[in-house]
Amino acid sequence: VNGSSGYGFPFSLNHLNFYLSCKEAGKRLSDLSGKISETKSRKLLNSVEYQINRIIKDREIVETASKLSDVNMLFQKIRSAFNVPEKGNLSDNIEDDVSIHDQCNIVIGEMEV
Repeated sequence: VNGSSGYGFPFSLNHLNFYLSCKEAGKRLSDLSGKISETKSRKLLNSVEYQINRIIKDREIVETASKLSDVNMLFQKIRSAFNVPEKGNLSDNIEDDVSIHDQCNIVIGEMEV
């Protein structure tokens, strides 16, 4: 995905995770803003919200995050099809069987749509 670290997937997932964390922080700050009335706290909260919004409302960042999310979803389907555990590697020695071939054919079929 262009616009990330340049190392490509899955190294660019750190960028997606950062964006998703910023989105969550933005929601929480928005919820908190209605509960704060003290001027100094309000000013600090507004400053942080402004910085978070610069990230989560930037069109290019949103588009890149969406692409990374789509690629990640496909990657997770491939991991599942190959029965690769969450902390495993695609290069691990995995026993070949018919169910793996069936699952891979399903994923490939979904990609062709």
